[in-house]
Amino acid sequence: MRLRQAWIEASTKGGVLVFTASEVETASLGAGINPAFAGLLGGMTGGIAQAYATMGTLNDSSVIQF
Repeated sequence: MRLRQAWIEASTKGGVLVFTASEVETASLGAGINPAFAGLLGGMTGGIAQAYATMGTLNDSSVIQF
C-alpha cells in the first residue's frame, strides 16, 4: 500500500512541475523573452508550484524522514 501511495504522490508532483514549467516557458517565449531565460524562469516557477501545491500531502511523519 505504501508503494502505491508513493507512486501516486510522485506522479502528481512531477505532473505539477512539468505542466507549470511548460506553461510558463511557453508564455515567456511568446512575450519575446530569451529562450534560455524562459527555460530558467519556467523551471523555477514549476519548482515553486510543485512545492506549494504538494506540501499539504506530505504531512505524514513517515514520509518526511531524512
